[in-house]
Amino acid sequence: MQEIEYPCEWSYRLICTDENSANLAADRVFGSRDYALNKRNESAKGSFVSIDLSCSVNTEEDRKNLNDLLLQQTGVKMIL
Repeated sequence: MQEIEYPCEWSYRLICTDENSANLAADRVFGSRDYALNKRNESAKGSFVSIDLSCSVNTEEDRKNLNDLLLQQTGVKMIL
């Protein structure tokens, strides 16, 4: 297993109810911190979207904390 060297760029794949939910979640969690969102896919019925969120993380604790905060946001159903 490869060890992660921090700080590094990290990507989260968000599964959300819609693109707006992903935008709001990222704004709430990251505030003025730099991040990028990229819509990947939408479910056949349009019930869910997958969004790649990339950002710089400073430590493993920082990475896990961001994951936990994102999961607490309305409209975020899962993170891969």
